[in-house]
Amino acid sequence: MLDLRALWTEPPFVANARARTNHARLRILSPILTAIHAVNVIVFGLGTQASGSERAWANHVAAAHACAGVSVLAVWLLGGYASSRKAPKPSVLPDLLGLGYILFAAVLAAIDQAITQSVTPYLVAAFGVGLVVRLRRGPLVVSYTVGLVVFAVLQARMQPLASVALSNQVNGFSITLVGLGAAWGAEQSFRRERLLEELLSICSYCHSIRNQDGKWEPVEQYVGRHADVAFSHGICEGCYQKQFGGTPAA
Repeated sequence: MLDLRALWTEPPFVANARARTNHARLRILSPILTAIHAVNVIVFGLGTQASGSERAWANHVAAAHACAGVSVLAVWLLGGYASSRKAPKPSVLPDLLGLGYILFAAVLAAIDQAITQSVTPYLVAAFGVGLVVRLRRGPLVVSYTVGLVVFAVLQARMQPLASVALSNQVNGFSITLVGLGAAWGAEQSFRRERLLEELLSICSYCHSIRNQDGKWEPVEQYVGRHADVAFSHGICEGCYQKQFGGTPAA
């Protein structure tokens, strides 16, 4: 049975590792993304000589990139401010940024329906967000679900051909599921690595390990739950000699 509370809560050391990882990645990516959005604003807002409906399309694209660029810049500055003050990294900023980028991509794909049937922006965001930013599982599911709903509604409104809109909606559903699956797998790997890196409390006598709930469980069971390994039992030469005398047969 799925524990909904577990989608939003996690051990403190996992949360701290997530915050550090996201902060390091966003510190590198934020200026790059800001520059990309600025270039798009210049090209579509000032550089094109289109008129009529194409001019309106270009203006809408420029406005969408301007909003995204300002949002990324704000996240960058807030993260830098937290670092300068040696304050805890805000865990909600990556969650909001992930949701914001998926919504931005859904809007941009809808705007593009004025001149094309492509949904490339949504495809890029659906895979990029989950693989680049380490989102908590709850915000991850919410972001992709909200993004899909917004994408489907905007396609129905912006795409003049009903058959093309339906095709895009079905493709968007597939893109969302595959992107969410890839992001979920990356998140599971991240949590597993952090759990195995954490200093474990192990019983001096029976060697059971105390888990995140404060309960003791056999080391085989604990490691088996957090890593893709299985245990089989044998006996080493030293223990064989102590218990039975002599050496085991080859």
